[in-house]
Amino acid sequence: MYFTLALLLAASVATVSASATGCNPSYNVTGSGSCFTNCNTQAGSAYLSGWTMDPDSPLFIKSLSVMCNKGTPEYLAFMTKAGMCMVNCPDDPALFNNEFSGACSWYSQHKNDTCTVSNASSTATNSSSVSVAKEASSAEVKQVQYGAALLLTLAGTGLLIF
Repeated sequence: MYFTLALLLAASVATVSASATGCNPSYNVTGSGSCFTNCNTQAGSAYLSGWTMDPDSPLFIKSLSVMCNKGTPEYLAFMTKAGMCMVNCPDDPALFNNEFSGACSWYSQHKNDTCTVSNASSTATNSSSVSVAKEASSAEVKQVQYGAALLLTLAGTGLLIF
């Protein structure tokens, strides 16, 4: 019985983990560090609820639109707010400059890609009409993994009785 439970939990964790990645598989820009990312997230959240630098998020391309569409009021306000925050970051500003130029270069080629959320399994392509189905966010995956590990630990110690 414990073996069956462990097998089912492992399979469900693997399925959720696999389906929670892949929205923008071609994105390979090195991040700028937590301080700069936090500044961007705070600034971007004023214009897009859930603003993110996580390429696996379905909101990633919309987030980059705020950061990369120069000449818009949102861009100017975003850059001002993020920049005011970044002056307090201890990291080398070149890290942000590299991420910014790489992210916006990638965005210019992929701004018409889409990533939709549904309860289907994950598939991805690099075309201009990418449609990726995701079952869970990264936080949800971590919760499932933690829950599965906890159940397996309790089952192994005999504290979990069916």
